[in-house]
Amino acid sequence: MRNTDQLAAADAAATPHPREVIMLATARLLSKRGFDGIRLRDVAKEARVSIGMIQHYFDSRDDLVLETLETTSIRRSSEWKIQASQTSDGRSMVKALLLGAVSDRERCLVWLETCAAASRHDELKSLTTRTNTVWRAVLRQAVDLGVEQKQFTLTAPPDHVVDILVALIDGLMMAVATDDPALTPEHIESLLLDTAYSHLGMDPD
Repeated sequence: MRNTDQLAAADAAATPHPREVIMLATARLLSKRGFDGIRLRDVAKEARVSIGMIQHYFDSRDDLVLETLETTSIRRSSEWKIQASQTSDGRSMVKALLLGAVSDRERCLVWLETCAAASRHDELKSLTTRTNTVWRAVLRQAVDLGVEQKQFTLTAPPDHVVDILVALIDGLMMAVATDDPALTPEHIESLLLDTAYSHLGMDPD
């Protein structure tokens, strides 16, 4: 009986909550249609739930979309921190953070839409600021580690270097989101690493 209970508990833990299923579906639609193109019936179809279930968890379409954007940004910040924690080597940490930031097109699209929506909705401005603050803090941690390990010889103050790299990430996320044919994945990787290594004062691999 105990084994049966444990299996049932494991199944329950592995099954996403309907609220999460709805927000994941909304995030997918955001990457395709943008903030203003989301309709509840489309979310219901994508999530395979009823409109009534969506309205049970969210008061309105805007509440659903805004919470999805916030949850997605929080998740992305957490993933960024996890990437940084997987190595104790400054150079490897910087490389993982830079490449991980632009490796998922859907995530790039949602972030681009978050920034665009923040220009129209004041409640999202603090969200984008918080997310950027996390990116800067984690990247600064990696840069400081590389300096401590004598891997980096910075060409500018560390915060300046970090701001340059975050700005580059944002620009390349836009290129990924819009499928810029001039910027292939290989070229994007080269731009990220060459720029980073130049400002960190180290030779490429």
